[in-house]
Amino acid sequence: MKKIFFLFILCLSVISCGSGLNPEEINGSNSSSGSSGNSGNGNLSGDGFGNSKKADGVWVPGMWKEGVWTAYPNGLTGDNSRTALIYTAALVGSDIYAPGYSFDPLNNHVPGYWKNGVWVALDNVVSGTPRQMDARRIVVSGSDIYLTGYCYSLNRGVLWTNGVMTLLQENPATRSFIFALGLLDANVYAGGYSEGAAVNEEPGYFINNVWTDLPLGVNGGRVLDIAFSGSDVYAAGINYVMETGSPKDELGYWKNNIWNALPNSEGTRWGSADTIVVDSGDIYVSGDARLSSQVTGIKVPGYWKNGVWETLINGETNDKSQTATIKELIISNSDVYAYGYSVNASGKRVPGFWKNGSWTGLLNGETGDNSQDAEMVYPLY
Repeated sequence: MKKIFFLFILCLSVISCGSGLNPEEINGSNSSSGSSGNSGNGNLSGDGFGNSKKADGVWVPGMWKEGVWTAYPNGLTGDNSRTALIYTAALVGSDIYAPGYSFDPLNNHVPGYWKNGVWVALDNVVSGTPRQMDARRIVVSGSDIYLTGYCYSLNRGVLWTNGVMTLLQENPATRSFIFALGLLDANVYAGGYSEGAAVNEEPGYFINNVWTDLPLGVNGGRVLDIAFSGSDVYAAGINYVMETGSPKDELGYWKNNIWNALPNSEGTRWGSADTIVVDSGDIYVSGDARLSSQVTGIKVPGYWKNGVWETLINGETNDKSQTATIKELIISNSDVYAYGYSVNASGKRVPGFWKNGSWTGLLNGETGDNSQDAEMVYPLY
């Protein structure tokens, strides 16, 4: 059973959200906020937004509400015959914004967002040629709508301001990738990396389209999320360093451009610090560690609170035998909610969330079971 519903929530002056990359490559939530991060006073539950894969391999975006799945149609075909994805959602008053992309009949990425379930296409034409793009982050402030994404063919980050597209690049010769978006005092922050002269990935952010470098490791780094508290700017991410002659991910965050490293409690070389939230003076950063000497090792998710790591065990296997991933971190009434997925013993992603470490799993909205992959990317609250 599918149904349409109407949601009424408190309208905030600035709402922004972010979540994840393509389900086949995502490493976490990478969300951003227009203020202190994803904190609030609402009562959260298992309602939320995400993607479910059908038996034929097509991904379908949509939302769970009281256990009932409502699918969003592919914005180009008007049905669910071809893949479409959402990366996050923004809730503003009674309106719901969900950025992502829809595949056209040739399986090209066409960027856009769904507003209350209706597709809104974004400009993807550069120098007269349509380009493959997606929209990954969104900030809604008053009547202004900001989105960031990626142009695959040009290897550039993209910013849309009320539908007007700008390629984000330090200079015309450098590639860039944007993971985070935030708004502070009418200044638009788009965080990620830019190709540097000495390293391939130089961490930093564009402020109103002008690039700002952040201190980096010997091999570079990347910004994965941005949050603000007062005039302070927090950026979670990775610095690529060397340890005993081998590369390593150093996880942490920059506060006002000063790097603060966080411990990898699993003792491995690889991991990620994807989401940062500042709540009542406490700093939360969610991420993962890889249980392998390889970058592709099993992911163990968790979060740091003021530098202390809390492991979140895979909710389906109750151990570290399969990957689990956090897409979004929310702090509400001192409770910690982490939305994402846990891979089950059959190797399928089960959507759900952890509340203070306790897992609740949902069913794939398209199959009604957990025989195909699905993921949560943002809560409905």
